[in-house]
Amino acid sequence: MCLHIFIFSTRRQNNAQYSPDGRLIAFESTRAGPWDLWISNADGTNPVQLSRLNLNTGHPRWSPDGQKVAFHALSANLNQPEVYVVDISERVPRKLVTNLKMPFDPSWSADGKWIYVRSKEENAPEIYRVPSGGGQAIPLSTASEGLVDEVLYFADQRYRSTIRGISLRGGHGAFPLDDLPPVNNWNAWTTVHGGIYFLPAGLPDSLRYYDFAPGRSATCSNSRKISATAYPFPPMAVIFSTLSSTIWRSHSTPNADN
Repeated sequence: MCLHIFIFSTRRQNNAQYSPDGRLIAFESTRAGPWDLWISNADGTNPVQLSRLNLNTGHPRWSPDGQKVAFHALSANLNQPEVYVVDISERVPRKLVTNLKMPFDPSWSADGKWIYVRSKEENAPEIYRVPSGGGQAIPLSTASEGLVDEVLYFADQRYRSTIRGISLRGGHGAFPLDDLPPVNNWNAWTTVHGGIYFLPAGLPDSLRYYDFAPGRSATCSNSRKISATAYPFPPMAVIFSTLSSTIWRSHSTPNADN
């Protein structure tokens, strides 16, 4: 395994994610003061600020066409989240207008027509879908038409998170993944075709890979530099956020872990 420094800052930064075409990286940073959304070139150069909301922004997720980024923003007490979408050419975040209160953790559908969100409302269903331009939020438990994806994966809590899946065909509740241990936090994992990269709870310096087919994990690397989040981009490239406010990139191949 080889680690390369990608984006260095003396300020905090987190949650880096490649654009679908691999040309850009979206990440959150305090380099201009409060947590805001930034993008840079794939080599870490030319960082550009996309949001100036004076809120705690996070969880950036690219649209399938690579033209927009969805993210959530929280009030200072972290109790009033809202979801925003920003066009990277306009750089003007717009709130995702919906009937759902306190949405967070946005994720795009494969065709870009929907944004899946969770809600902090008490007793709210686990996952909703909202038209990407805004509109009525529909619980997945009642949505069965027009869904092109098979399964949506999500973390059930902020720390020592269990990754669960829910069918996007409707009619089924969320289910845990067999033999996948809890991850370090709700950002310390990401799905790729065929599996999940994750940082285990209690072992934030160990990158692991969970293969959907056999349903077991393999160790990719161990490095004391790795700590918060990991996002892959083919072929087998992973970028990390670290405690030293540096975003790293790694090329690694999972090895079987018996």
